[in-house]
Amino acid sequence: MITNAQKGEENERENDEQCVYQPVGRITPLSARTLVLKALNTFDSFSHALIVLSPFDASEPPHEVPSASIEENIDTQLKGCLYIVKEVLVYFMRQGRGSLSFVSLTDPGLENNVIDSMIHGGFISLADSIFSFYRNESVDMFGFESDSTKYEEFSEYIWKILENPGKQNFRRWNRFADRSGLFQSISLSNIKR
Repeated sequence: MITNAQKGEENERENDEQCVYQPVGRITPLSARTLVLKALNTFDSFSHALIVLSPFDASEPPHEVPSASIEENIDTQLKGCLYIVKEVLVYFMRQGRGSLSFVSLTDPGLENNVIDSMIHGGFISLADSIFSFYRNESVDMFGFESDSTKYEEFSEYIWKILENPGKQNFRRWNRFADRSGLFQSISLSNIKR
């Protein structure tokens, strides 16, 4: 997703006219460049790019997954992601500014999914390499991780950090904590001393 929402435009970012999305599908170097050009035609300029990795659900055991499915998912999730990151970085480096975020959604129920694990590991490694390589550049970079299904809360968490980042948020993974655990529902005022 590429957006031109600026600080203080929280309400506008909910409007689809503020974002350009690349649907899941095979992404080529040309389609990645087209995505950036589409964003520029839509906004004249843009300041944020979020690269989102969603879990891939393969219910088959690894030995039963068709080779074509493996190839398609690697092409879509990893190579396509790298092509988009490259084009966004080209634009941000020319502008001398921008904000690039890597967003990783995982599903704890898919922990035995070999393809998803491989893609997720590659995505995390790609982001870590980009954070390291561009550490002295003027492009802000963030990583966001969540294994929660509370997508709206996760989205708010991301935008809260992007709108007012602290030094501790740059070039590292920010983990969204799903606060619906056992102790979340217990109020401290109800505990007798």
